[in-house]
Amino acid sequence: MKCDSCHVEIAEGARFCPLCGKGKEVFHVECPYCGKRMEKGLAQIHSSFFQMLLTGLGSQSLFFKKNDGTEMKILTSRAEQEAFHCKNCDSIFILPQ
Repeated sequence: MKCDSCHVEIAEGARFCPLCGKGKEVFHVECPYCGKRMEKGLAQIHSSFFQMLLTGLGSQSLFFKKNDGTEMKILTSRAEQEAFHCKNCDSIFILPQ
């Protein structure tokens, strides 16, 4: 069965999604690389005052560049998205919008 919210496969008999936690108020995400507990937070794009003086107030975005060269926009400036960070291996997982 797949989660209605994030479309991750849910194990049979599970009462909540292991990724987004739908169905349970408190849950923990395990890092897919090292298996340790990840901390929940927000992914954001910030510009420093110095950067704004040099480059102006143009919009900034975070992209994922695929092996075939095509790009996919992940996050736009002044936006934030739920994310998880692993303190053990420093991995970041950004939930899809």
